[in-house]
Amino acid sequence: MQPTRAFHDTPPRARTAGTLLGRQRLLAEVGTCLAAGRSVLLAGPEGSGKSAIIDVLRRPGLLVIDPFAGITTPHACAIRRALNRGTVALAATRSLEPRDMGHIGRIFWRFQMIRVRPLSGRDIARIIQRTLAAGVKTAVRVDRKWMAEAVDVAAGLPGRAVALACVVATRWQERQVVLPPRFALVVAWQETLVHPVETAVVRGHGPGESSS
Repeated sequence: MQPTRAFHDTPPRARTAGTLLGRQRLLAEVGTCLAAGRSVLLAGPEGSGKSAIIDVLRRPGLLVIDPFAGITTPHACAIRRALNRGTVALAATRSLEPRDMGHIGRIFWRFQMIRVRPLSGRDIARIIQRTLAAGVKTAVRVDRKWMAEAVDVAAGLPGRAVALACVVATRWQERQVVLPPRFALVVAWQETLVHPVETAVVRGHGPGESSS
């Protein structure tokens, strides 16, 4: 039995769809900026759905910088050259502290910052319900107390909500047992440390250039 495989066995599209609930207005705002030729920096905590937003808006010719952190001087110069050529960029960062972001002094002002704020408890509950129902043969039975705790544990972060719900759904399929939300989240975190989810990271590369 390997309940911790839940998050990583869930199809990426399913995870992305879940984390985008409640983000329609934000998606429209970012999409409008990109269409107007303005580069965007998404700022929000881990699990807020920044990478899911990028996955939806990714298109040929768009420079993606995820994460926008630890930028070295050569990276910053390469990004600046790309922006000077008219390339539009979409970046994401967890922290706005200069020591975390790196040498971004000459390029930071080129981005319009949009904060990815926590979702409402109602939206988080919808994400958890949808994730619990995805790909299971029998419905996961949870009560109001469990859902209230799960919403509290998720703390407005859709990525956290999806992660704990995936673990709970897997254990339910295996043993018809509902794990406590806090324990499920710990299991998801532990599995992420052992088998990190692969994400595309592009730093300082223009369209058509490969990243190392």
